[in-house]
Amino acid sequence: MSISKGARWIALGVMSVLVAACGGGGGGSGGSEGSTPTTATGDFSETTYSATADAAATTALSSGSIDSFTGVPLGLSASDRTVDLSSPAGVRAFVLQQAGRHVLEQSLATESQTTDCDVSGTFRVTVTYSDPDEVQAGDKVSFAMNDCVFASGDAPLNGSFTATFRSYTDENDNSMSIVFNDFGSADAMLDGRLTITSSQNGAQLTIAYQDLTATIDDEPVTWYHTIAVGTDLSLGGFIEVDGEAYRLTQVEPFTLSGTGYPSSGTLRITDAQGDRVEIVAGAEGFTYNYYVASNTTGTPTATVQGRLYAD
Repeated sequence: MSISKGARWIALGVMSVLVAACGGGGGGSGGSEGSTPTTATGDFSETTYSATADAAATTALSSGSIDSFTGVPLGLSASDRTVDLSSPAGVRAFVLQQAGRHVLEQSLATESQTTDCDVSGTFRVTVTYSDPDEVQAGDKVSFAMNDCVFASGDAPLNGSFTATFRSYTDENDNSMSIVFNDFGSADAMLDGRLTITSSQNGAQLTIAYQDLTATIDDEPVTWYHTIAVGTDLSLGGFIEVDGEAYRLTQVEPFTLSGTGYPSSGTLRITDAQGDRVEIVAGAEGFTYNYYVASNTTGTPTATVQGRLYAD
């Protein structure tokens, strides 16, 4: 499978995100917690800042807008499919679907079932819960993929992930931590954890990445930040590129247009020296404005056209 353009941008910048205080269990490489950055350690320059900005812009689009048109960590298209595991929102929807289905059908504390994927391969779902009649905090839903293909043209999915409910009111208001273990395709792999919380009857979505690493075309990227999505989108925390951390600060929230893309707003990336890049959203894409630490004026040291939404 050829990776989508959105995933190619991730490969250029490297991606992984984390925020403090995510719960969730699980073992293996995905279950182990990394060390959350507390300060910026990386250093970009006038010739390298755009690659770091690309990685931050990609997380804003792929994880934040939660629309159906953006490339995401697994590099899958989200259109015209019954199951979409290409975004945190898609994974969450799949977990909720399977959790409700198995709670209604089973009366045992733990139940496993192997199901055919839509095109080829299988996945095994294991549900563990305390009450056979309803989903509660502490309940778990685990998935193991075996060359699973849900839509024609996708690369087979393998690996596993486990969702643990932190709270549950209904399908619109709940919180779950998800731990990925070597989950993905030959082109793109996820390891690590995130927490995704839906509130206000589904109107507000918060995604907290905790040591989540995506490896795309053998290039790893790690994120340590939180994304809040409602009528606008804000990021805060750290992004790790080539093993070095950079601070993310939302100067002005990204306002989401009807397409799911930001129409305005500014995200700042700061390195260890105090140099900064401001990612400014426009009608068709981002502009990256670079300032050296000594630049206290409103005029950037350098400017470049960043990622276009159509890419």
